[in-house]
Amino acid sequence: MEKLKIVIKKYWKIYLAALVISVICDLIGTLKLNIGIGTLTLFPMIFAVIFGGLLGPDIFKLFKSDECKIGKGIYWCMLLN
Repeated sequence: MEKLKIVIKKYWKIYLAALVISVICDLIGTLKLNIGIGTLTLFPMIFAVIFGGLLGPDIFKLFKSDECKIGKGIYWCMLLN
């Protein structure tokens, strides 16, 4: 339990960003785009992946590389649920 508190205290920024990204993507909802012969449907998960990638160390540099490793674990847990 003590180790969990240390990890949360150290990486609080990641957990907060995941919460904010999920709320924003849920508010955007599903987008349906009519493209000629069919419909392209974009689900909130696509937006979450894009927003998370933008916040990484390559573009906006909000997170460091070691923080991104923790975020990767959160991402896979989210995908499996």
